[in-house]
This record gives sequence, structure tokens and C-alpha cells, in this order.
Amino acid sequence: MIRKMLTGILCLSALLYSSCSKKGENTPDFSLTKKIVEVKLTFGESYSNYSLVLGLQGTSINGGLNENFNFIGANTTNENSITLPESVIKTANYYVLPSSQLSIKTSHPVSTFSIAMTALNISEADNSEPLSVIIDFYIEGKKVNSKTTKLDANDFGSKVYAIHVADPDKIIDSSEFN
Repeated sequence: MIRKMLTGILCLSALLYSSCSKKGENTPDFSLTKKIVEVKLTFGESYSNYSLVLGLQGTSINGGLNENFNFIGANTTNENSITLPESVIKTANYYVLPSSQLSIKTSHPVSTFSIAMTALNISEADNSEPLSVIIDFYIEGKKVNSKTTKLDANDFGSKVYAIHVADPDKIIDSSEFN
């Protein structure tokens, strides 16, 4: 499951990178803009029935990310981590969601931020309500965009959302590529 999530994030990263490299007259220069990104996840009432696996990625188009880059507030491990000068990918596992809200922030400025989510039902009921999630994106402390989604119980597919700090009006959603 984690391997699928990391593969999904890497594929989305390749799409993001290729979209950033195309410059038109009205296209912002993604390579020069780097900022601190924070994502706040707000879960619906059924959050205590779920565990959550997150794939987190910070990307710097022109490099500059190093080994001390981290996702503040996330329960990350170095297992399954990928650290490159251009990109850092880490997983965060929540065997039981600790509260109805999680806040995750990049430790260093990034060009893009991606989050992949997979929810698992931990209750004994087979007909659990989907986990509703509001994803609020903040850049340099200012809310710039929001997305609402539902994660079906034990649907082992991930939902991936990404934001370019140079163009925060658009959230790139993995469902666009289905």
C-alpha cells in the first residue's frame, strides 16, 4: 500500500515537474518561487473509526532541499523516505487518528507540496461512513485554497493533492488523471 502511494506521488511529481518547465507568456516562473507550505486536514465525525497513511512530498524545482528537511507536525518515519536535492518524500502513519484535525508544515520553503491519503477502517462495523476530509492549504501562514473529499473505508487507493506556491489558485487533484 505504501509502495503504491509513493509511486502515485512520484508520477504526480513527474507531471508537476514537466508542467513547471513549460513557460508561456502568462505562465509564472515556478523555479524561483519557494515558500513555507502548511496543510490542515479537518476530519468528519467518523474520524475515530479510521487510521490514515499519508504520503508527503516537498519539491524544489531548482534543488536546495537537504537531509534536515522535514514535515513539522506529521508522524513521519525515515522508513520508505526518499531524500534528493529536488524532492523529499516521507510517509506518516496514524494507526488511530488522534484528533479531528492535523496540521502539517514544511520545515523549509518549497516550490510544490503534495499530499497522498489512504484511509483504513479500524472499527468492527463493515458499513462505515466514508471519512470526510477538508484540506486547507496555507502559504506563509495565509490560507490560499481548500478542497473537500471523502475517503471510502478500506478503498486502498490514494487521493493525491498538490499545490504550486507560484500558482496557489489551482489544486492539482489526482482524480484529474483518471
